[in-house]
Amino acid sequence: MHISIDELELKDSDSWKLNHLYNVGIDYESNKIEAICNFDDEEIVLFDFSNYDMKLSNRWVDYKISVGETGVTLELISSRKL
Repeated sequence: MHISIDELELKDSDSWKLNHLYNVGIDYESNKIEAICNFDDEEIVLFDFSNYDMKLSNRWVDYKISVGETGVTLELISSRKL
């Protein structure tokens, strides 16, 4: 799943922060992708799944996430054995 820069919760003036983030991950309680900015240790919300009527659960899913100038790429990986 690719989340384009236009769909992120960042203001246009904060888009430069995409290249300066660490601890990018999904907070399952708030249902958001969050990160911390290197410059000021500010916690940033990148994406809110609730705005798209999605509720994520970590019960059967793991993920890989990457962030770049074009947005966020999220790979969901099922851990459920069929």
